[in-house]
Amino acid sequence: MPPTWKKAYAHEGVFIPYVEGQEDDDYSDYSIAENGFLLVEIIRKGLLIVQSVNNGMLYLLKTLRKVDGSGADSGHYEFTHNEPPDFRVSTHPDATSTLPDEPPFPHLALYQRPSASRWDLYFNYYNGGTIEAFIDKYYEEGIKIPEHFIWHVTVELCRAIAYMYYGDGFNVNGQDDPVVFHRDIHPSNILIHYPPRGRGRLPAAGNKNNAFPQIILCDFGESALHGDDPNDLKPGLFEEDEPADFEDVYQVGCVLRSLCMAHIIFPADDENDPNNRIPGQLKDETQEWNHRPDSRRLGNVNLVGPAYSNTLITALRNFEWPGQENNLIESGNNRNFQPSVQWVVYTLLPLARVQVRAYTEGPHPDGYYDAMDVSWTKPFEPMLYAIDRTDANLDANLRTYVQRADYEFCGLEYPLPKTTRPLPAPPG
Repeated sequence: MPPTWKKAYAHEGVFIPYVEGQEDDDYSDYSIAENGFLLVEIIRKGLLIVQSVNNGMLYLLKTLRKVDGSGADSGHYEFTHNEPPDFRVSTHPDATSTLPDEPPFPHLALYQRPSASRWDLYFNYYNGGTIEAFIDKYYEEGIKIPEHFIWHVTVELCRAIAYMYYGDGFNVNGQDDPVVFHRDIHPSNILIHYPPRGRGRLPAAGNKNNAFPQIILCDFGESALHGDDPNDLKPGLFEEDEPADFEDVYQVGCVLRSLCMAHIIFPADDENDPNNRIPGQLKDETQEWNHRPDSRRLGNVNLVGPAYSNTLITALRNFEWPGQENNLIESGNNRNFQPSVQWVVYTLLPLARVQVRAYTEGPHPDGYYDAMDVSWTKPFEPMLYAIDRTDANLDANLRTYVQRADYEFCGLEYPLPKTTRPLPAPPG
């Protein structure tokens, strides 16, 4: 019998050292940063996934810089307020408008200011990917997103709107903090998280968290507060001169309607008629999600696959508007056809809660939540960043994307990997 051979796997990665910040920075959880971080993934300039050397946890690191000039001219990583929008509207107790430190809002674990103009914000990492990627995976499989999940997302987004506009308790007259306008509620800015299951035997009904995961509305980088100086206003999705509640309401409607359309094939993927456009429409299906959901109506989403309920379709049709196939929502008076924030909070939210309770209350048979499991869409956990020393642009790229020059190359070793049970597969 040949001898057993075990080996540590190794590659070179990037170590980001700890840097002392300003005197009044947040040191409430200093242990997160005290031994530095390892680079895990570069999302874009100034937006990274890092791993704390001290506690092993992953964090989303957003680096922002204060600049002079108008907010509309600043980039993703720049701001003109005294504090970055992502901090002004956050779960931190020193925020201008403090969000509840629980879903559907992202937890700001730590912030530092390595210089007077630079802020480093460390948010919790959420393991389920984005709603955008979730929709794409269902589209690739050609199957409908389960109705229970759409109602679940509806509840969580409506809860976010309720708190941002009306504050704790959803009292129209009880908002102590300024009204928050998110202004960028896009599927790419809505995260999913599957909390780890506690110890003990798995209930016979299955893991409820895999059917109803946490939904997190993140990236308040375009946000505004009521009464903000217009010169500090970021462009948002519509580049409005001042924030307006129709932006958030319309965007919530787009997310929910898109979830209902993930199974409808785009012309480019239709082997029967690859040039199949809907005649007479400005909103072109060949532009895929750039023009959906306005390029289609909810009336035809039940032509394929199991039907969504009339309750769901009727509720979400309130976000449709006359002539949406050939107009922009921000043009003319089109925004007036969107429902009000009050309707979202006091009509849609209670309705959605009733629907979710119908799925979750009472005793359930064996395998009940297993049948509703959506965790097969969960992405792999990210691996630590591996450098390529043959890349002539390695240092220049790292300085650009990491926004620091004091990083170090380091060796990383892994034990022999363990094999696991078969990977989760889509239903059917």
